[in-house]
Amino acid sequence: MDGGAFSGGVPTFYGNILSEHAHHEINMNVWGSVIAATDNDAFNALVCNELGPEIGRSHVFQIGNRDKQSSSKRSLHFTRGGRLLMKPGMEFAELRQKIEKGWAFSSSRLTAEFTFEDYRKTSPDHTHLLFWFRSGGDYNFASINPDIIPGEGNIVVSFGPKPQKQADENPSEEPEIPESAKP
Repeated sequence: MDGGAFSGGVPTFYGNILSEHAHHEINMNVWGSVIAATDNDAFNALVCNELGPEIGRSHVFQIGNRDKQSSSKRSLHFTRGGRLLMKPGMEFAELRQKIEKGWAFSSSRLTAEFTFEDYRKTSPDHTHLLFWFRSGGDYNFASINPDIIPGEGNIVVSFGPKPQKQADENPSEEPEIPESAKP
């Protein structure tokens, strides 16, 4: 388990969460939610199915787009799994392509001077609000709470294109891709 700089102090686990080692060594009570984000939709669904009973079905999320499931005999159809992290859903390959084009995960603190409405106005088109932290450490996922509006003191976490002003200032800057996301 890691709670280092990359994760901003948020407990994270790098490895096969379904392995016997993880089963015996990891205290699942550390996590309030799980995001399954691999390039394998079936594995993501399996992780959510396995961990859902332990941490609650409403607290397991996965990337992917179930609406685009193939009608092929060979394709897998998921009747369970996790909730979609983003609406509309985005598959691993699409997330990776967007990162290569300069999209990034970002966070913004809402204040009396910088409200959620200001955040919306200043965010580039197509930005996905993922979740937000409240001042007490509680959090809400946007995909399952679309009618709740983050308030003052909340930190919103989103995925989207680089703001145009920032992109104009650094036109030749290549986006930094984590080693784990490289082929």
